[in-house]
Amino acid sequence: MGLCKKNAEDEISDHHQEPKRTAQACITCLWSFLVSLSGGLVLGYWKHEYHHTNTQLWMVPFGLILLVTPVIIWVALSVSEIYNSDGGNSKESQPAIAHCNCTVIDVGYC
Repeated sequence: MGLCKKNAEDEISDHHQEPKRTAQACITCLWSFLVSLSGGLVLGYWKHEYHHTNTQLWMVPFGLILLVTPVIIWVALSVSEIYNSDGGNSKESQPAIAHCNCTVIDVGYC
């Protein structure tokens, strides 16, 4: 598996792309926060208006989905990025097991 060598032109191009990536990440984070906030507001509104009569129960799962989904997606993306990152040395992703430096001990049951 060869290493990807970059020339100076590629490094300049990557340097100019970095603020754009940062801005996109901030916008995505803002939208995720707004979706979670709307889920919390739906749950709060249901509790305030309808909890005592147990009506409009569709609002509870809808609010929970809005509240929790962005968090699950961010955790999944973060874990995926951690396990698939290779330090920028190669464009091909290597399996996570290749980075494991473990020793196997054979107990030998009879």
